[in-house]
Amino acid sequence: MALFDISSKLPIGVETMYRPFFSFIIIIPFTFLISCTPVNKQYSQNTDKINNEEYVIKNKSVFNKKYKEPVKKKLNEKETNKSNKVNINKTITALFLKGEREKIKKQFINVLEYAVNTKNLNNISIQIKYFDSQGDLEKFLSQTDNNGKIYIGPFSNTNTIKVRNYCSKGAIFFSFSSNIKTAGDCIYLINFFPENELRVLLSSQKKNSKIAFLYPENEYGYYINNIIDNIVNQTETIIVNRSSYKEDLSNVRNSIKELGKYELRKYELERQIKILSNQSDNKSKQRLLKLEKFKTVSDYDFTHLLIADYGLRLLEVAPLLPYYDIDPNIITFMSTGVLDDENFFN
Repeated sequence: MALFDISSKLPIGVETMYRPFFSFIIIIPFTFLISCTPVNKQYSQNTDKINNEEYVIKNKSVFNKKYKEPVKKKLNEKETNKSNKVNINKTITALFLKGEREKIKKQFINVLEYAVNTKNLNNISIQIKYFDSQGDLEKFLSQTDNNGKIYIGPFSNTNTIKVRNYCSKGAIFFSFSSNIKTAGDCIYLINFFPENELRVLLSSQKKNSKIAFLYPENEYGYYINNIIDNIVNQTETIIVNRSSYKEDLSNVRNSIKELGKYELRKYELERQIKILSNQSDNKSKQRLLKLEKFKTVSDYDFTHLLIADYGLRLLEVAPLLPYYDIDPNIITFMSTGVLDDENFFN
């Protein structure tokens, strides 16, 4: 300020030397002192909790006091668990239909026992429930407290559809149904599904492989028939023929003959034999001797045969295929995971 009072002509006022760096030196200690001033410890701690949801919501209620409606308070964790608490039943029940898949049931019970012992599930017990029919199953479920109850089973698609009625009662089912549509609500599926099996099976075949499809007129056969076209369209194979037979096998012979065009191939063989029998050359005679050993010609219009059946019924169907001249040495036989048995392979 003294610099402005100095006259350029007369020495009036106090002369002061101006040093620009002097003010900078003074500012540094003041800045240091201010930065070292203690701050509110509570504020510092709260800042570290800024990501905590409860804290943020709580502080919003402070900043929103001008609003008439208060900010909704977060529920206490214990209160939330208490309101949504479900008493899980420690007894797990495995549901088995009597007389069905005894070998699988025995293996599965062994697996359950091994799991309980290996995982040291001291508070878990396994109950095995056998039922005679669907009505017997529903009677058992209706008389049971299903709140938090866990069931392993049932195996069939029809029974799985029926037990869905008990989802509203608090039950949970780990079913072995092969139909994906049965999943949902309280139904969880444990299985190898035909969709996946067929997709892998058909995708692994050579380009332009020709498939003949043979299936029983039951739930499983109809299901495979419904899904196979969409899967085939995603591969380089084609279906050239399909045929079905009744579950009691009353028309299975006609179905196989129709599938393999047995009568047409038989007629073609008889026609060739008749022509060759009128020939006198050695080549025709040798050809005639060879054809007389067969029932039909081996001029198949398919390269693979897919059979969607299992169990004892399949053991009756399989021998009829070569009997009606569908030769397994020429035609590749295929099936889904239901054929997963050494006896069937043999």
